[in-house]
Amino acid sequence: MPGATVPRWNMPAAPSPARYAQPAAAPGYPPAPAPGYPPAPAPGYPPAGYPQPVAAPGYLPAGYARPGAYPAYQYGQPGYPGAYPTRRSGSGRVVIGILLVPAVLFLLFLIVTLMSTSSDEVEPPIVTPPTQTTGGDNPPPPPVDPPPGGFMNDDYQVGQPNLNPPRLPFPGSDNQAYDWMERNAIYDQPIPAPVRCQVTPVDPSTASKAEVETYLNGVMECMLRVWGPELEQAGFHAPRPSVTVYSSQIQTPCGKSTPSNAYYCTADQQIYYSLDLAKAFPKQQHDPLTAVAIIAHEFGHAIQGLSGILLAEMAFEDYYENHDDQPAANLMSRRAEVQADCLAGAFFQAITQSVDITGDRQESIANIFYLIGDDVLSGDPNHDGNHGQGKNRQSWFTVGLTAGSIGSCNSFDREIPESKLR
Repeated sequence: MPGATVPRWNMPAAPSPARYAQPAAAPGYPPAPAPGYPPAPAPGYPPAGYPQPVAAPGYLPAGYARPGAYPAYQYGQPGYPGAYPTRRSGSGRVVIGILLVPAVLFLLFLIVTLMSTSSDEVEPPIVTPPTQTTGGDNPPPPPVDPPPGGFMNDDYQVGQPNLNPPRLPFPGSDNQAYDWMERNAIYDQPIPAPVRCQVTPVDPSTASKAEVETYLNGVMECMLRVWGPELEQAGFHAPRPSVTVYSSQIQTPCGKSTPSNAYYCTADQQIYYSLDLAKAFPKQQHDPLTAVAIIAHEFGHAIQGLSGILLAEMAFEDYYENHDDQPAANLMSRRAEVQADCLAGAFFQAITQSVDITGDRQESIANIFYLIGDDVLSGDPNHDGNHGQGKNRQSWFTVGLTAGSIGSCNSFDREIPESKLR
C-alpha cells in the first residue's frame, strides 16, 4: 500500500551464480504414455469405492502413517560425501496394505469389526477431492489482474497453524488416482500475482533457532495468502502448517529427523526444517530467501497432499517398488518432486513485487534447485535418482516463475518428455 515500508530481504553480498541453460518450458499433451509411467489400470489396485480404514483426524489411514512408513521429502547436503538423500529407509518400509492380498483380508476384517461398534466410535470417512474434469482438457484460465496499485488476496484471512487438520485424501481406485494426478482441479487455478508478503528477514545461517522458526512461520502466512484461495476455489481444504526448526535430532510422526534436511510430513501435515540447512549452500547461505525457497518446495508437497496428488503418486510408486521396478518408481517420485519445484517458483512469482526480488536474485534462488539435483548431489551425471537432475529441477522452478496457471506445473502430464523428468 502507498507509504508502507516493505522489507527488502537483502543479503550482505549478492552471489554470482553460473547461468544454466533452460529446457523449453511449455509441457504439452502426448500421443503416448511417457516411458516408465504406470499402465492403466495397475494390477492389484482396489476397485473404485473400496472402503478405507479410519484414523484419527489429521493423520493418514491406519497402516499408512506409521513412523517411517512414508518418506519425508528430503534435501541432501551438497558437497558432503555420503549425504545424498534417500527417500526410503529400506527395512523401515511399511508396505501399502491395498497392494497385498493378506492385508486386504485384514482390512475387510477391520471394517466388519468397526461396523459392529457404536457409531460414536467410528471416524467419518476420508474426505476425497471432488470429481476432476479439468486440468489439461480446457484452456488455462485468463490472468487475473490485481486491483490498481494493490495486491491480490489481501482480504484473505490466514488462520493460525492447524495442528489437527482434516485427513489427506487417498484414492479409492487406480482410475481415481490417475485422475487426481493428471486432471486435478487445482491445475485450473491461476497463480495470483502480486501477493503481499511482509516478514522481517533474518540471516538463516547465523540466526538462532527461535529467530528462524519465527521467520519461517511468518513466511508460511504468506504462502497461505498465495495458495489458500486457490486451494479452496478448487474445492480443497487449506489448513496452515506449522514450521518446526530443529538443531538436533527430534522424533516426528514421520520418524526421526536428520541434519541438513527439510521435509513435509504426511502423517501430521506439518513442515520440519534443520537449522544448519542454509549452510549447505555457501553462495546463498546468508540470503533470507534461501530458507524460503526450501519451505516453498515443501509447501508444494502440502498442496499435492491436500489435492490428493501426493498419496496417489505414492501408491503407484509403492506398487512399482513392490514389483521390483525401481526405475519406474523413481520416475513417479521425480514427477512429484519437480512439481513441488515448479510450485515453489510460482510462489516466488507471487511475492516478487512485494519483496522486491531482482532478476539476479531470482537466478541465485533458481541455482539452489540445481544444487539439490540427484546428479549434482551424487556426483554421477547418469544417476537414476528419485528427485531429478539439477538442470531439470532448476528448469521446473523457472517454469513456475512465469506460469499463468498451476496447470503449467502438471508434471504428471504424459506428454512431457522423459528427458525433462530425469
